[in-house]
Amino acid sequence: MRNELDFEALKLALRSKFKTCALYHMVLQAFGPVQPFKDLLKIEDKYRMVLEGLARRYDVSAPPNEWEGQVAIPVSFVEACEEAIELERENDTLYLDLLSREENPALRRVLMRMRNVSQISHLPSFKEYLEFARFGEKRVINF
Repeated sequence: MRNELDFEALKLALRSKFKTCALYHMVLQAFGPVQPFKDLLKIEDKYRMVLEGLARRYDVSAPPNEWEGQVAIPVSFVEACEEAIELERENDTLYLDLLSREENPALRRVLMRMRNVSQISHLPSFKEYLEFARFGEKRVINF
């Protein structure tokens, strides 16, 4: 018999996606369709839907999205990138923890993919855009 606690990893992963999507939405609201947030939001939404699909598949109650409208709008694009980098690092810690104890093969595959995308694609993109943004701020100050 399946226990709801068996799928705590699924719920935690969904909560992390809700938080990530909420931040990206706020950045797009504040700064328009800026990269990398615009494209990476599509990927985050995709994984959120995959996790919600797994919840339906295993008849697990998905947690409510407590992050919608709860993330502060970043003051600057630099701050937005810094927050995104911190969130990717938090997600990596979460994914490693969940993978260390999760046994469900389908959920393990999704968690591994999310971790890889986070570390191989998202984190480097945010770091690169952060450097561009900082360089741009310095140029504005110097002129």
